[in-house]
Parts: sequence; C-alpha cells; structure tokens
Amino acid sequence: MMSQDRPPYKTLDGYIADSVYIDEHWQRLFELTRHPEMNEDERFCTIAGRTENIDYLCKFVSDSLETKTTDEWVRLLEDADIPVMRLNTPESLIEDPQMDDVGFWIEEEHPTEGLIRQKAVPHKWSGGDPGLRHPAPRLGENSTEFLEEFSISKDRIDALRQKRILLEPDQEG
Repeated sequence: MMSQDRPPYKTLDGYIADSVYIDEHWQRLFELTRHPEMNEDERFCTIAGRTENIDYLCKFVSDSLETKTTDEWVRLLEDADIPVMRLNTPESLIEDPQMDDVGFWIEEEHPTEGLIRQKAVPHKWSGGDPGLRHPAPRLGENSTEFLEEFSISKDRIDALRQKRILLEPDQEG
C-alpha cells in the first residue's frame, strides 16, 4: 500500500528518507518519537497492522520527523540502527563527498565557457572508458540539427528564427 505521506520526510531544515520496515525498527522509532505505547497498539505492532493503518502511520512519522533537524534525525536513526539518509539539494549534491568518492563529477575545459564541472559518464565499459565525446553545446548551437531530426522543414526553422523563437548559437537567451 502507498500513502501520500511516504518518505522522503521533511525535517526542520531539510529532508530524509528512512527504511523503517521490520518490527525492531518500528519499536525503536516509537521510542525515539517518545511514543513507546505504540509498540503495544495492535494497529502498529505487526506488519499486518501497520499495512492496514499505513496512512495514519506515515502521517505520524511525517509529523514526528518535522520536530528535529536533519542532522539530529540522521544521528538518532543511525544510532538506533534504522536505515536513513539525508536528501541532497542540487547545491549540496555538488559538495557531497560520496559523489566525489564514486567519481560522479568530472571537470573539463569547455572551449567557450572555461573549466566546468559536470557529471561523468555513469558507467564503465570493459573495452575502455567511453568518456564524453564533446562539450555541452551552447544555447542554440544544435537547434537546427535537432529540429531536422524531427522532420521540421528548413522553412519552418527559418520562420522560427525570424520570430526569435529559435535562437542562433551566439545570441543571448
């Protein structure tokens, strides 16, 4: 069953995802949220009961996790041996040490933009590293070729350019 309040869950300053599934996880979570009585409630002490009451339970977890910061919940849940992870924002993803450790990012010199950081090719091949074949195009650089691949006529492409709907590569956006 799915609930609208399923993870990720909002905290005071961000979001986390947790994997609270087995009985022991739930027992520890109820303790952490200062509701140990829920361990004795037939609606929550078994997987069958939790499944039947998933909407209530997920709302409870959602409301509970909004009471502390992400760092506080990550520490508490990790200490309770409940799988948890903080969710990155686009900004924090760039600085995430795990992304660096797995080689997610590469830096390359772009012919017009200088040194840029971008995601690497996400897989490895036995015959060698596929790498990036060419730098990211500038705004409008590949518009004509792209539209032609979708059978847009040259006349229609020219009309779009005249109306300034389609930019030339050297035009500002």
